[in-house]
Amino acid sequence: CLSNVWETAKAAIKQAAQPTVLGALAGIVVSAIPGFRAIFIDLDDRDDDAPMEWVFNGLAKVGAAAVPINMIILGTTLSKGADLSKMPLCPSLMVVFGKMVVMPLIGVATALGLRAMHYRIDDKVDASFYLVVMIVTCTPTANTCMVMAELAGQNKEAMGSAIFMQYLFAPVLLTASVTIFVALASQW
Repeated sequence: CLSNVWETAKAAIKQAAQPTVLGALAGIVVSAIPGFRAIFIDLDDRDDDAPMEWVFNGLAKVGAAAVPINMIILGTTLSKGADLSKMPLCPSLMVVFGKMVVMPLIGVATALGLRAMHYRIDDKVDASFYLVVMIVTCTPTANTCMVMAELAGQNKEAMGSAIFMQYLFAPVLLTASVTIFVALASQW
């Protein structure tokens, strides 16, 4: 039994140890240690004289290129349409419902919960803060999830179909969610 648990844990760690996840974890570690972060970013006067700031600047340039590259990849993925043989229509619609209807409801509940707990937010930005809390939950799945599925050896065609279906329904569901979110945030 213990060896079965160990094998399952090793498989989970192998699938989670993707470049995007490892990069995010490395960023958290670097930013959490002020002395280490100061090697890469000038925290005092922001005049770019940290010893390794050139590494940070280079990585920032690569990161800035990631969004346009992902948009190109997303466009080519969506141009192929959904392969419903890899992911049938009913599960695809359930993914759309979960991501584009249930998740925005969770975003509204989170914002309402933060407001009810009197989470301290500056009055100048409180409506914007709650709007962002809600909006991050209503967008379709990012194309990076498909790349991660491919790197992990999972079914990238099924992920592509799920993303396609979300973008198919996005004009209606995303518009409705954002309209509701803006109406709620403007009252706060």
